[in-house]
Amino acid sequence: MFPQIQNYDTVEAILNDVIKVLDLKKIADLHLMRKLKFIPTLIDMCKRISVCPRGELKYLGKTLGLVIKIIQQFSSLRENRNYMLQTNRLMPLIELFNWTLNRSTEVFFGIDFLPNLFNILTSHLRHRVPFECQQLKELTVDYLISSTITAKLKAKHAIIRQIPPNELQESMGQIPFFLLKSTTFLEALTAMISFDARTRPVYEKSYKIGEHVFFVLQQTELFGIIQMITTLLLTCNETFTTSAPQSIQTTLLPQTVLSLAIVSVKVLNNMLRMDFRLVHTIMQPQDE
Repeated sequence: MFPQIQNYDTVEAILNDVIKVLDLKKIADLHLMRKLKFIPTLIDMCKRISVCPRGELKYLGKTLGLVIKIIQQFSSLRENRNYMLQTNRLMPLIELFNWTLNRSTEVFFGIDFLPNLFNILTSHLRHRVPFECQQLKELTVDYLISSTITAKLKAKHAIIRQIPPNELQESMGQIPFFLLKSTTFLEALTAMISFDARTRPVYEKSYKIGEHVFFVLQQTELFGIIQMITTLLLTCNETFTTSAPQSIQTTLLPQTVLSLAIVSVKVLNNMLRMDFRLVHTIMQPQDE
């Protein structure tokens, strides 16, 4: 692999063998991977995306699909999630995520490892860390909310408003699945930021949340959640119907769209817990 990947076929064969071992779901193997320092090598592969020649992107992307799958299984163990945070191995994955958000629409939706990458980041946000990892997790959360990732996610959410209804119907499986993963990620992120709301009355302003967080909410218009879910539900209302008789016919929404609607409400609820007056002010133009 060093100084560069000479044979992608060999690398893929090795990674596939590792996946076969992990598919046995033995906890001892996950501990062994951490002790053998196997993850740093995989993280180095993720870093190569920013310096990879254009002609090799296709092969590296296929390799990264296997790498992300291994890291996802590795992160299923609590101790390994602590390791990822303590050694700052999560940051290159965040940078890889940021790189995917810079891709054009057609390329973006063709990235196979994106759903698994969403799962990894979301699981680490929801992870209850020990005291010694608390500060590192807070810094990670602060970086995610302060970076351009949230603005780019809002731009990706706006894609659904640009697709004609007839074309949207054909891609209803792919687009809502991405939106569900994206919104689930935002729900985990906002839940961490509004964590103190569990012991604070909703009408009382939080002094633990920095002003930069409220600035992001304003600039991204609540991450574009309201526009996105409104467009999707109104489109689905005309697209999906049951096969019942006309007299009792009702709209039948796919499970993915229903889950997306529920998670979207959770994101809005988290933001309202941060500062309901600010969120109401941002939502006012939408009401008008």
